Amino acid sequence: MTFTFKFEGREETLTVGYETSVQVISVDCGAFTNYVNLSVINSTFTDPQVLVNQLSTHATVNIQISVD
Repeated sequence: MTFTFKFEGREETLTVGYETSVQVISVDCGAFTNYVNLSVINSTFTDPQVLVNQLSTHATVNIQISVD
C-alpha cells in the first residue's frame, strides 16, 4: 500500500507491506483481522523505520519518518 504526503510544496511517498491473518473471536463477535510483519518496501523519506511491526490499538507509533 502506498501513501502520498503533500506538504510545503513537496510530495513524498511511503510504500508499506504487511501480511494479514484472521482470528475468529466467537460466533457472536465474529472475526478480527490481524496485520503483521509490517515493513517499508519503498520510500522517498530518508531512513523510515518500523518501530512496531504489528498494527495494534496499543501502539502509538508503527513507522517513524523524518523530514529534512
